[in-house]
Amino acid sequence: MHGVAFALTESLSPTASEKQIECWIHANKICRHTIISTLSNELFDAYCPYKKSKEIWDNMILNYTAEDVGKQKFIIEKFYRWEMTEDVEVKVQINKYHKLLEDLKSENITLPEEFVAGLLIEKLPPSWNDYKQQLKHKQLSLKELITHIIIEKTNRNEVMNADKREFTTRANLIEKPGHYAHQCRHRKGIHENPTQSNVNLVEADEIIAAFLFQANIVTNMIEWVVDSGVTRHICDNRNVFTSYTPVKEGEESVYLGDFRTTSLLGKGKVMLKLTSGKTLTLSDVFYVPNI
Repeated sequence: MHGVAFALTESLSPTASEKQIECWIHANKICRHTIISTLSNELFDAYCPYKKSKEIWDNMILNYTAEDVGKQKFIIEKFYRWEMTEDVEVKVQINKYHKLLEDLKSENITLPEEFVAGLLIEKLPPSWNDYKQQLKHKQLSLKELITHIIIEKTNRNEVMNADKREFTTRANLIEKPGHYAHQCRHRKGIHENPTQSNVNLVEADEIIAAFLFQANIVTNMIEWVVDSGVTRHICDNRNVFTSYTPVKEGEESVYLGDFRTTSLLGKGKVMLKLTSGKTLTLSDVFYVPNI
């Protein structure tokens, strides 16, 4: 098309010289033939009667560039309205997000990396609100963000599957399953020697796992219970720590049973006064105010 493309935009001048007329006819023939030969059968029948390549070119621009603008607006609308939902697999939805970005690129619309990553955070489902707040404090590329989201979803699925499995608690202080410490009638030392000071309340070298079971539910009372099903000691009251080491906000997180994550603000030691009068020391207790 080099040297003949002018026939697509210029009509033959009435005052053209014989050489100019000959040149235009040659250019028009090549342009018209090139366009017609690339059309589908349906469009070939529509444009074959046109004898001037400029007429074909102008008509196609009028018809199809308007359609391109409409298609572009449609793609932008789809991208704007897209939301993540709870009932569709996360990886499937992220693939959909990638497809929308590719559709935008095909329309010569390229968005900044920071915008694309930030928008994906905002599109996460409502149950991810706490996790969204954590992500907003991190500088992540889209690839890094997707990795974080997939890991988070995997952890949530593991917690959900664990909750579905039958679980029987076995308190460390007793032999009978399904009891808490205050329900046990056969704790070591109660009948043997009530006055003997002995903080080892178990029959074997087991670790007592305590978890904050109730906080400000009906009254302001807080109850600690013995439960071997927990993986960490957690407390929301900073004042009960006898030793404490702060942790930078956002540096560590705790996964909760309702599939949320919340920030860990510190670690330390807590001394519990048992009903027997003995003292139980818990080390490496997490300070998590938002539980």
